[in-house]
Amino acid sequence: MADEITQEEPKKKKGLLKWIIILVLLLGIGAAAFFFKDTIMDMVGMGGDATEEQVEEQPLADAPGFKGEMASVEPFVANLNDPLGKRYVKLGLEVELINEKAVSEFDSSQIKIKNMLLILLGSKKPQEMLGPKNQLQLQQEIVDRINQIIGEGKVLQVYFSVYILQ
Repeated sequence: MADEITQEEPKKKKGLLKWIIILVLLLGIGAAAFFFKDTIMDMVGMGGDATEEQVEEQPLADAPGFKGEMASVEPFVANLNDPLGKRYVKLGLEVELINEKAVSEFDSSQIKIKNMLLILLGSKKPQEMLGPKNQLQLQQEIVDRINQIIGEGKVLQVYFSVYILQ
C-alpha cells in the first residue's frame, strides 16, 4: 500500500512540471511578440514611423469640399511587383483639376496617364499598397506624376473611386 502512494506522487509532480514549462513558454512567446510587434509590423509593411514621416512631410490637398473640376480614370487592373505574379490591384480614380482647360488637357492625355499608372503600380510591392498611410502616399505620388504629364500645379488632388487589392 505504501509503495502505491509513493509511485503516484512522482507522476503528479511530472505532470505539474510539464504544465509549468508550457505556461512559461507561452508567457515568453507572448512577451516577445508584444515587445517586437513594431518590428514585425514594419517587416510586413503595415506600420512604422518611417511611413508616417514620409506622409507628413508631403503637403496634401484638403479632401473636404472640391475646389476645382473633376475628371475620371475608369477602373483598371494592374499587376503588382509580386515574385509569384499573383497579386494585382483594381484602381479607379477621380482627379480634381484646377480648371476646365486642365480637364481638357487631362482628357487628351488619358493614354499617357494610364500608362504611367500601370508602370507606377507595377513597381509597387503588395505590402506597399496596404494601409491608409501607404494609400495617402500613393495618392500623392499619382498627383505628382500626373502633374509631370499635363503641367505642374494642374492636379489638386486624386481620390480613389475603386481600390481593390487582390
